[in-house]
Amino acid sequence: MKNTSDYHLLPGTVNVFLDGSYVSKTDISDINTGDTFQCTLGIDTSAKVVHTLVSSSTTSAASSFVEQYKTTIYTSTTTITNRHTGDYPIQIVERSSLPVASPQDTRIKVFLKKPEGLAEGEEGADIDLGRPDQFRIKWGTDVDETKDGKKSGKFIWFGSVKPGEEVVLVNQWEVRAPVDVEWTERSSVSCKNFRLQMGVLTSLLPFLSSKLFVPTLLYHVLVEIVRTDSSARNH
Repeated sequence: MKNTSDYHLLPGTVNVFLDGSYVSKTDISDINTGDTFQCTLGIDTSAKVVHTLVSSSTTSAASSFVEQYKTTIYTSTTTITNRHTGDYPIQIVERSSLPVASPQDTRIKVFLKKPEGLAEGEEGADIDLGRPDQFRIKWGTDVDETKDGKKSGKFIWFGSVKPGEEVVLVNQWEVRAPVDVEWTERSSVSCKNFRLQMGVLTSLLPFLSSKLFVPTLLYHVLVEIVRTDSSARNH
């Protein structure tokens, strides 16, 4: 947000209202005229987010000449609905991650299937998928933070959800390994935990040039495919 008023805003507590209803209190720092600042504005109950993660596994046919493999496909779907009736678009950054196979065991492979085009994308480059909702993707942890995103498997969806509209974001990846190799996913943060934050600072509303929407989706900080069978433990 930006202070476009002629007033120097002193640090302190302000009340947060959403659609005329009190939400919570928050604090602002010392803000000069023209300064930009970040502020938590409460939870927006008119923004609905549903996340699902499903998986399915198949095993290749046994053969005397070809090693038998087990393939597991994961599909992660996030549905975001803006239930506002006024002119309240929601700016979204969904932080996602592709599991990274351990470099110590080359028998386990991870392949990104969706979003299509991301696997070939360059580090930090915006990728336009040609979607009607104009959502785009890029490797990295934020719009301006792209370092080592592709190496660590971290990427983002970003765009805007208009009032009354719904956006569906689908990620899909495949884990392939020989049937005698046991493996598991290890992560430090669950991608199912998320919160959308939004609100209105009524005392500052005439002086703020932004829409006052601050969406946040938490993501896997690290997702790694690690081998767990006895053969791996013996090495």
